[in-house]
Amino acid sequence: MASSPLFRVGANPVLFPPPEVVGRLRQTFEHLLTTLHSTYPHKHDLARAYVQVLLHEALQLAPIEVNERPGTAAVRLSRLFLDLLDRQFPRSSPAQPLLLRNANEFARQLAVHPNHLNKALKETTGKTTTAHIASKLLVEARALLRHSNWSLAEISYCLGFDYTTNFHNFFKRHTGQSPSQYRRQPVVLS
Repeated sequence: MASSPLFRVGANPVLFPPPEVVGRLRQTFEHLLTTLHSTYPHKHDLARAYVQVLLHEALQLAPIEVNERPGTAAVRLSRLFLDLLDRQFPRSSPAQPLLLRNANEFARQLAVHPNHLNKALKETTGKTTTAHIASKLLVEARALLRHSNWSLAEISYCLGFDYTTNFHNFFKRHTGQSPSQYRRQPVVLS
């Protein structure tokens, strides 16, 4: 399901089905809920099938983008990198560190030289590989500090930092405050 075109980077996150489709979607969703509450031994397999049907219904509703051509090699490489980066988040366990942490590891995974990857990203997004990685790490660090009860050591480890002090320095450099200060800071709703 995660490989569905609905979940690609830059996809439209919200779809509004026309009234004639809503009934069909509602009926499929009700079948899904009934299945999950049943005693049918293969209910999880059937539920997955209903979710697949809902995903395909959504795909039919998704607008067709005019520029669906693959684009230049730099655009394709940038999309591959951003997709690979996005797939590492959100972190679900403090016991599992990031598999790809720096530009060299991403370049190796994409079978290109790190300089080539950096040049492609700079050309297409205006940001370096390191800037993209740091930005994503910062978003995830803030979320984990705010919404998890993981220790700083666990957050540090799952984000790929070898030492908590490295995480502390990274976070402070980018936010101006320590992870502990950020965690204690009250949430302000605007």
